[in-house]
Amino acid sequence: MATTSVRYTAGRVRTDLRRIMRQLDSGADPPSSDRRLAALASARSLQDELQRMIDQTIIVARRNEPVVTWREIGDALGVTGQAAAQYARAHGLAVDPVKADDYGRLVAQARQLRQAEAGIV
Repeated sequence: MATTSVRYTAGRVRTDLRRIMRQLDSGADPPSSDRRLAALASARSLQDELQRMIDQTIIVARRNEPVVTWREIGDALGVTGQAAAQYARAHGLAVDPVKADDYGRLVAQARQLRQAEAGIV
C-alpha cells in the first residue's frame, strides 16, 4: 500500500518560521526593549529546537528497521555519510540499533531506575 506524503517545502518552512517569530516577538518585553535582540533570541530558540528534532530523527532512522545508512542520512542533511556519523558520535546520539536480546535487559534497567527515582526498592 503506497503512502502519499506532502512535501514541506523550504518556502512553507520560511513562512511558518516568520509567523512563529512574530508570535514570539509579540510576547517580548515593553516596546523600549531592543526588538532586534529579541528576534535574535527567538531565532536561536527555534534553531535549538530544530536541532533537537534533527537529532531525534537521526536516532530513529538508525535504531529502527530497516536501518537508514549514514550515506542516506548525510545526503538528506547535505553532508557526507562520514560527517553525519561523526556528528552523531560527537553529540552522543544513541544511534546503535537495539538487538532483541538487549531489549529485555534495557526495559528491566529502566524499570529499576524509575523505581529508584520513586523511592521504591
